[in-house]
Amino acid sequence: LSLFFEGWVTRLARDIVDEDGNRLVYGVYSGGDDLFLIGPWDRMPDLAQAIAMDFATYSHGRAHLSAGLALVEEKYPVYQAAADAAAALDDAKDQTGKNSFSFLGRAYPWASFAQIDAHRTNLAAIVGSDTGRRALLQTLRQLGLASAEARRKDGKLVIGPWLWRGVYQLRRFAESDKATAKRVEGVIV
Repeated sequence: LSLFFEGWVTRLARDIVDEDGNRLVYGVYSGGDDLFLIGPWDRMPDLAQAIAMDFATYSHGRAHLSAGLALVEEKYPVYQAAADAAAALDDAKDQTGKNSFSFLGRAYPWASFAQIDAHRTNLAAIVGSDTGRRALLQTLRQLGLASAEARRKDGKLVIGPWLWRGVYQLRRFAESDKATAKRVEGVIV
């Protein structure tokens, strides 16, 4: 496990660079079967999938991975980001058993990763580098977490204030950025 997580994953992360060749993903911790990486939100799902696929090959399908992606702002404390990522990982394990990936408050089995990648691609196109639009990601994240929490009560979706607040926030976003709002339609699941 150490050879894979400390060696191979470090190599995979090192290969993610910007157009100037600067590294974008950094390993904060890697040991045993635990891993904590920091990088751009739109690159991390692909890296997570590459790690999962390579690990399945490395372990000959006898071991599986679960992962959680926490979306945080640039000045967010690293220790808190680690706690948020751990919570996302726990959600991935709790919602689908194991061998899954948690993104925006929902867990997906690796087999359905194409669904995650489609969301990521759409969101990256919508958000771009606009700071104001990044608030949309946090809004979607909060809605996803609230939706997951509401589902846990009895297995059914419970409609409550989180839904009305979400509609209000998304409507305000649409009114403030009409050009982008057209592209948002269909992204929200």
